Amino acid sequence: MQNLLLNILIILFVLLFLYNVYLANKKVIENMDLPDTTQENTKKDDYKDYNKDPLILAQQNAGNIQVLRDQINKAMETINKIEPKQEDLEKQVEANTNSIQTMIQGQQDNANEKAGMDSDPTPADITGLD
Repeated sequence: MQNLLLNILIILFVLLFLYNVYLANKKVIENMDLPDTTQENTKKDDYKDYNKDPLILAQQNAGNIQVLRDQINKAMETINKIEPKQEDLEKQVEANTNSIQTMIQGQQDNANEKAGMDSDPTPADITGLD
């Protein structure tokens, strides 16, 4: 019975290990990096390289600038959405830090009180230890 249980645990841990290896090798794509599947969006929203004709380069440069401007605007919108959340998190971290410090101080005071280290009247000299 123990041998069977041991084999099951070994198989479970091997599967967990393999699953973690799979997750570690999985490519993470952030929101702005997702490719568009529609042909229209791909033509309109991608930065492109072109041949050396100056007129075509001027027109395409304007289009590429617009694409970059749109990407920057998307990034700024994301930042504007994140900033209030960041401020709330900073306030929560500060409140948690104060709460933890209060708990630690309370535990220290309690330990000192139990050990008799924080009594107001100082203890009398201890005798009889010679």
